[in-house]
Amino acid sequence: MGYMFLGVGVGAYSAGIFHLMTHAFFKGLLFLGAGSVMHALSGELDMRKMGALRKKIPYTFWTFFIATLAIAGIPGLSGFFSKDEILWQAFSSSHGHFLLWLVAAIAAGMTAFYMFRALFMTFFGQSRVDEHVAHHIHESPKIMTVPLMVLAALSIIGGYIGVPHVLGGANQIHEFLAPVLGGGAEPAKAHAGISILSQAWASGGEGGGHGAALELLMMVVSVVIALIGIGIAYLFYVKNPVLPKLLAERWKGLYKLVFNKYYVDEL
Repeated sequence: MGYMFLGVGVGAYSAGIFHLMTHAFFKGLLFLGAGSVMHALSGELDMRKMGALRKKIPYTFWTFFIATLAIAGIPGLSGFFSKDEILWQAFSSSHGHFLLWLVAAIAAGMTAFYMFRALFMTFFGQSRVDEHVAHHIHESPKIMTVPLMVLAALSIIGGYIGVPHVLGGANQIHEFLAPVLGGGAEPAKAHAGISILSQAWASGGEGGGHGAALELLMMVVSVVIALIGIGIAYLFYVKNPVLPKLLAERWKGLYKLVFNKYYVDEL
């Protein structure tokens, strides 16, 4: 949701609407996938009581995996195209700023981390399922798995109506919304807040080649940030699952603050 508001906030209205559409595919899939896991585990909600489920509920696992890749912004899936369009507009538009891009990029890395944390804790590692529940684990019926497959397919192909020009696409969603949104559907111009080097690139040389190169570079950076988040999640919850506990014990105050959601509910 934050990305959608960011897109609208920097004047990239069609990018915000595009992300709303792709978000509906993969986020809906994640919610339904979580429900399928709960169904398989007789209503269990705690990921600390899951693990090693990927072979027992394969349809749920693979569709959940696709949705997780999409929300992390991995290239080729719908979330990549819509998320990176907003990141680029936050960086380069006349209403954007490098700090907006930076905050959004960090948030993207955190999203990749916590979603792969959910994936790894639920489907990988050692089984932590209660003995009485383990005997009854089963894949969900077709009435639940077929919608998962449909949303998984849309999470893969749904972004291709918004492939940016820099990747050789026609950006059809922008063209479709242009009559309604006008300038908000068009790529925004570079702003004065970008550094001199970035301005030179964004303004481009002949044919806008430098601007295209900068946009591609920003895509690569965002993907690297997502991969770092995924790597940290893998390290913590697959490779060395005792690390989270050790860090929680080392920084007890910080852990308690975050665990209690900054005590917002108490306020």
